[in-house]
Amino acid sequence: MFRSNFKYILMLLLVLSLGAYGQEYFTIGDYNVNIKVNENNSYNISEEINAHFETERHGIYRDIPSTYKGKNIKIDNITVKGAPFTKGRAGGDTRIKIGDPYRYVLGQKKYLLSYDYTVGDDGNKKMDEFYYNIIGDRWNTTIKKVRFTIEMPSDFDQSKVNFTSGLRGSKDNTGVEYHIEGNTITGETLKPLGPGEALTIALPLPEGYYRNTSKFNGPLDILSYVKKWAAAVFLTIISFVWFFFGRDKRVVEAVEFYPPENITPAEAGYIIDGTVDTKDVTSLLFYWAEKGYIEIVEEDTHGLIEMLTGKDYTFIKLKDRKDAPYYETMMFQELFYKYGDGNQVKLSALRNNFYKITNKVKSIIKKHKVLKTQTLYTDASKNLSALMKGLAILPVFLEGYTRFYTLTGDLYIGLPFAGAFSLIIFGVTEKIVKLIINFEVKREDMKLRFSRTLMNIIPFIIIVSVFFHIFTMMTFRGIFNIADIILKTVIFLISFILAEFTLKRTDYSTEILGKLKGFRNFLIHAEKSRLETLIKKNPQYYYNILPYAIVLGVTNVWADKFDGMASKPPRWYRGHRGFTTHTFINEINKSVQSIGSTMSSRPGSSSSSGGSSGGGSGGGGGGSW
Repeated sequence: MFRSNFKYILMLLLVLSLGAYGQEYFTIGDYNVNIKVNENNSYNISEEINAHFETERHGIYRDIPSTYKGKNIKIDNITVKGAPFTKGRAGGDTRIKIGDPYRYVLGQKKYLLSYDYTVGDDGNKKMDEFYYNIIGDRWNTTIKKVRFTIEMPSDFDQSKVNFTSGLRGSKDNTGVEYHIEGNTITGETLKPLGPGEALTIALPLPEGYYRNTSKFNGPLDILSYVKKWAAAVFLTIISFVWFFFGRDKRVVEAVEFYPPENITPAEAGYIIDGTVDTKDVTSLLFYWAEKGYIEIVEEDTHGLIEMLTGKDYTFIKLKDRKDAPYYETMMFQELFYKYGDGNQVKLSALRNNFYKITNKVKSIIKKHKVLKTQTLYTDASKNLSALMKGLAILPVFLEGYTRFYTLTGDLYIGLPFAGAFSLIIFGVTEKIVKLIINFEVKREDMKLRFSRTLMNIIPFIIIVSVFFHIFTMMTFRGIFNIADIILKTVIFLISFILAEFTLKRTDYSTEILGKLKGFRNFLIHAEKSRLETLIKKNPQYYYNILPYAIVLGVTNVWADKFDGMASKPPRWYRGHRGFTTHTFINEINKSVQSIGSTMSSRPGSSSSSGGSSGGGSGGGGGGSW
C-alpha cells in the first residue's frame, strides 16, 4: 500500500516539476544594462534584452520594484523602442508589458527599454550606498549572459565594490568579471543565471556622496513618515486627555448591609463593571425566586445525560411578574409563555433559542430608567473615549493602508481593505481590553491599579519610542522590524486601555458604585457577630443577598461566612443532596454556569552591507505573455 502511494506521489512531483519548467517559453541570450548614477541618487537605466522564443508569445513583461525598505521609488520616463507597451501595476511592482496583443513572436527578438529610477534620500544618516540589483531574482527564465556598464557621478573607493550572483541571499562573488576606469564600472557574468537568480552590486559610499536628494518620492514616503511617529504622538495625546479629563471622581465606599434600593442584581452587575454579562441576566432568576415569583427545581439527571447536556432545571411560575422594569416583565413573559406552557419551563427548552432574549435584556438594562434617565458615563466622556479609541486605532489603519498601497500602487483601493482590517482589530482589542479590565478584579479596582502603573510607565514608553525611531533612522533599519512591531503593539494596547479609561462616571453612578463597593466589601469582610444580628432581624437575609453575591463574584466567601448559620435550604429551591451552605453554594455556582451557558447558547452554523544577491533596490524580474 505504501509503495503504491509513494509511486503516485513521485509521479505527481514529476508532473509538477515538468509543469514548472514548461513555463520557460523563452530564454535570454544577452542582457545588456547601462546605468548612469546621478548625484541625487537617481539612475538613468537602459536595458537591451535579446530573447529567443521557443513558443509563440505576444512579448515580454518587465517588473520593476516600486518600493525599497518601505520607501517609494519613483519610476518614470519609460520608453520602449520598436514595440508597443503598456505601464501598470503588479503587486508592489511597476509592470512594463511589451508586445502586441494581436500578434505573436517566435524565435529571436530584441527589446530596448529605458527608464529613470529615483531612490532619493534613503534615510540612512550614517552612510550612502549604491546597492542595486542589475538583474532581479524574479525572472522565470535562463539568462545566458549579462553585460553591464555603471557610470558613477564622482570618485568612490574602488576596493569596496562587490558583485554577487545566484539565488536571493547568495554571497557568491566569483561569477562576475569587471574592471574600473575612472568613475565607470564595466563587467559581465561568467556563467548563466538560472530562473530566480540575481546579479547585484553593493558599493558603500561616504555620507554626503549624494546631494540634493528628494525626501519624498510619493505617497508611500509620506505615509511611512507619518505612521512612524503616529503611535507615540497619539499615545501622548490620549494620555493627556485621560489625565486631565477622563479620571473618575474618588468613590466613597460606605459600609452597606444591603444593596442600594431599587437596584436589581442585573443592574448592580452593570453598574459595578460597566458591562452586562450573562451571569448578570441569570441572577434575575434567583432574584425572582427570592421575591416569591418562581421556584427552581433541580431535575434528577445523572450519568451520561448529565455529562453530555449538563444539569437540567425546571422553573415553576408561582405568580406573574408585574410592576417591574420592562426588561424583567419581557424576559418573564418570554420565559414562561413562549418557551414554557405558561406555568413552568425546563432549562433544556431554552437551549439555542433564548439567546436572543438574553441579548435584548443586556441591551435594555444599559438604558433602563432606574438609572434616573442618566447613563452610567457622561455623554462628554463617551464621545471623548470614542475619539481616543479612533486615535489609538489610526496607526493600525495607516499600517494596513501602507501595506495595501505598497501592494497595489493605488491610493483608493486600499482604503476599504485597511478600514475593514482596522475594524476587526478594533473589535478584537475592545473585547480583550474589557476582558482584562473585568477579569476577577472588578473594573474600578483594575482601573485604579492600571492607572497608577500607566502613569509611571507612559513617559518611559514615549521616550523609548522617540529615541528608537531616531536611532533606527541612523542605522540599518531592517534589523529592527520585529522590535518596531513589538513597540507599536505595546503603545497601541496602552493607548486603547487609556481610551477605555477615559469613560467618566456620572455623579449618580459614582454614588451607587460607592454603595455597591461598600456592600461588596461588607460581604467579604463581615464579622460573624454582625451577621448573626442581621439573621436575627431577618432569617432570610442570607438568601435575600444571594442574587447580588452572584453578580459581585463573592458566593464562596459568602458561604464561608454563613457556615453553620443557615441550616435550611431556601423555600424556592429543591435539590437532591443534603443541605449545607457549601454544598448549596456549590450547586448554585454550577447552576449559574449551566443556566447561563444554556440561556446564551446559539445554534451552530454550518459551512463547508557586504551585500547579497537580490538584496538591493531595483531588479525585479519579468517573463513572457
